[in-house]
Amino acid sequence: FLIISAFMLIAYSAFSNARIAQQNKVWTGMAKETAHQIGTPLSSLMGWLEYLKDKETDDVVIKEIQKDLDRLTTIASRFSKIGSSPALEKLNIVPILESSINYMRKRISSNTALEFHPNQKKIMVLINQELFEWVIENILKNSIDAINKKGTIVVQLANEQDYVKIDVIDNGKGVKKSFFKQIF
Repeated sequence: FLIISAFMLIAYSAFSNARIAQQNKVWTGMAKETAHQIGTPLSSLMGWLEYLKDKETDDVVIKEIQKDLDRLTTIASRFSKIGSSPALEKLNIVPILESSINYMRKRISSNTALEFHPNQKKIMVLINQELFEWVIENILKNSIDAINKKGTIVVQLANEQDYVKIDVIDNGKGVKKSFFKQIF
């Protein structure tokens, strides 16, 4: 009876893992297909932007459209990278983090202060810039969502001996301890 139970447990575990792997493949495929589908209208919009430039459209309008196109291109690129190993480069993380913070700073309520405190101007790390920016934006969005009305988000960056530590501190409502295993 013990051997049969062990065999059933192993079979169930293998089946469960295979099902999860199949679901992950489906999600990865959907993300890559979404990126591909976004690429077609993006190419068309880039053509329309060139047309507007030729028609001497207001430079402010051209710059704003270009920013939105660049943003959509970044999003499509992020989705296309889901499920594949990221290419890492040794880059200075300080300006990359600062750029992500400034991007979010322009998109949050005036009731929320977003501060950045690096302890150095140059910290070289192996990262994929595009994916790292995505992570930072999502963490900052979580902090923004946690703040009810008025608050502060402080991002601290420290170069420790063998690693770089990024602390994102907010005065939001916090996360229930029961969710820690799911999110951390």
